[in-house]
Amino acid sequence: MKTILSSLLLFNILTYNAQEILVEEIRIECGNEYFSETSSSQPALIVRGRASWCQDGYIYSIVSVGDSVKVKAFLNGLPFTGTTVDYDSSGAMIGKYEFKNGIMHNLQTFYVDGTVKTVLNFQNGTPNGKHIVFYPNGNIDREFSYNSGLLHGEIRTYDTDGTLVSLSNYKHNVMDGPFYHYYLNEVDLPACYQRGFAINGVETITEDTCN
Repeated sequence: MKTILSSLLLFNILTYNAQEILVEEIRIECGNEYFSETSSSQPALIVRGRASWCQDGYIYSIVSVGDSVKVKAFLNGLPFTGTTVDYDSSGAMIGKYEFKNGIMHNLQTFYVDGTVKTVLNFQNGTPNGKHIVFYPNGNIDREFSYNSGLLHGEIRTYDTDGTLVSLSNYKHNVMDGPFYHYYLNEVDLPACYQRGFAINGVETITEDTCN
């Protein structure tokens, strides 16, 4: 009997966790909404902090590359672990958010056709790992690397066709390492590029085809 009850309990837990949780169901600790829905095809605004009191005292905004998300999310009075989704009025999924123990772990937004728009990763609500922005055609627009909220590693930007436009390296939020900048000039001028190396934020150009 214990085995049967345990199996039923496990089945119920797995079934519940597999259910799709809508952003409207997620709350902050005092019961207010965690997400503030917009009337457009833009993803819901996310609670970012509060003023002097709870009721209507929270600030909501779009979460962008490099932003932290520290306010805890709750479902049925408990810190939420799982994934919640956001749909626009036409039924297209425009946002997907993963939480661990109430704290944002991953954020994805989408264009209305389903193409990924942004992917942001967090650790304890702080930017950590890759933050990537995509063009509507699916190609990468910008790619950032974070470590505990600080730029750390490569930053890359691309043209819509996938051409690398710039590359730079950061260590603990300071530019440090090789860099590359590609300039697509006016129609009557050829494209050019600059290469160089930065040490502790000071850039030195070692190759320049733009002069």
